[in-house]
Amino acid sequence: MSAGPDSVTSLKFGDFRPGSTRCQLGVRAFPEIALAKGAADGRMHGMKPLLPILFLAAAPLIAAEADDLLAKATAGDAAAQLALGQAHVSGKGATKDPKAAIEWLTKAADQRNLEAQLALGKLYLGGSGVPKNGIESAKWYRLAADQGSTTAQIQLARMHLAGTGVSKDEVEACKWAKIAFVKGDKQAKGLLEHLYQKLDGQQVAKAEALAREILDRKPAGTEGVPLVAPPLEPEKPEKP
Repeated sequence: MSAGPDSVTSLKFGDFRPGSTRCQLGVRAFPEIALAKGAADGRMHGMKPLLPILFLAAAPLIAAEADDLLAKATAGDAAAQLALGQAHVSGKGATKDPKAAIEWLTKAADQRNLEAQLALGKLYLGGSGVPKNGIESAKWYRLAADQGSTTAQIQLARMHLAGTGVSKDEVEACKWAKIAFVKGDKQAKGLLEHLYQKLDGQQVAKAEALAREILDRKPAGTEGVPLVAPPLEPEKPEKP
């Protein structure tokens, strides 16, 4: 087994002292036991006599739920894999471990989990705990963009504008900004206006044609996304 899941599997053998990794993982995944954990950690004033009782009552539940989350992730549950990956990124609920985070997030992202794809794009772009890798970042943002994420579409537009991990291509940048704008993303407006000032009419027409190709790829049985964008500035009624 690889290093990532091994480090998580070790949670099964941890004890349940307040603040232990296994205890934190159980509380993170199942907030309803946070009250008992808060008491066990000694952070709830006026309840000291009850702390041992509350903790002993909560520990079996924490153990069962933490192990259940890990078992689901190991069995291929994308939501559980995402939760473990996020915990390893932040260090809240599990040991901060970028390698394990990437492994679990990748497992979820390979199952088309949108949040995991966005998380990987962000991690590789910023180099948060991992070496910066614009190409890998663009790969995950593109997959998320193809699923309809306007966050990913805007990020791809910016990356094409700067040439980060992808070719520096203002037409491609305009294409992705246009798609996000059509879908109602507020950030897209300023970026699209900026690109319209830089591009000539032929380039704008090409970008809009490319955007239309993406927008036309609607899932079977759905109405898809409207292809006509709202005006950049709403028209004001004429004064009488």
